[in-house]
Amino acid sequence: MTTFANLKLRCASRFRDTLNVIYTADEWGEYLNEVYSLTMTQDPGLTYMENLSAVNFAAGDALATLPADTYQVNNAWNVTDGYALRPITNRAEFLEFYQPDAPSGSLGTPEFYRLVANSIELYPAPAVATEVRLEYIARQIALVSSGDSPIFPTQFHGLLVEGALARAYADDGNPEEAARHEQQFRQQLSELVTFLQRVKAGQNFEIPDSFFS
Repeated sequence: MTTFANLKLRCASRFRDTLNVIYTADEWGEYLNEVYSLTMTQDPGLTYMENLSAVNFAAGDALATLPADTYQVNNAWNVTDGYALRPITNRAEFLEFYQPDAPSGSLGTPEFYRLVANSIELYPAPAVATEVRLEYIARQIALVSSGDSPIFPTQFHGLLVEGALARAYADDGNPEEAARHEQQFRQQLSELVTFLQRVKAGQNFEIPDSFFS
């Protein structure tokens, strides 16, 4: 995984200028986020993408915060105990399965989950530390923390560096280098869009039912 900190370092290490213009890490971050935002508008499949994340619950703790980029949770898997959690999606199920005033003896093996604001809540609350793997639709958010990473595939993260360098050289008055890096950015962006379209086509492929043939 390429982090925001890694991307800024790559930009700084590749930038060459005879006038000794130096960009700060914050300035590289602004360039990278500008290119990241532009990249995410190039294909509808980029704005919202499937993602995986581990969410950890301490023993006795039923609530945990969802990943910051969560748009929609598709599945939740109890990794610790090895099975899928059942979502509570309506009031009838809530009243049937969720009992917030149950005695402390209700701690056990989580079987259900519900989403509350920016949190996921398990029922019953786990008796032991529990890891839940979320399969969710991620939305693009700006890269802020050092450990943040773009949501599209890692092998294409270099296009953000090319785009950032193109803008840095343009601001520095070096149109030749700006054009060269812009060309690399556009080429890699095209490859990313093509890759995602192929992945999407593969996901939609239907295996014919031959049981009655």
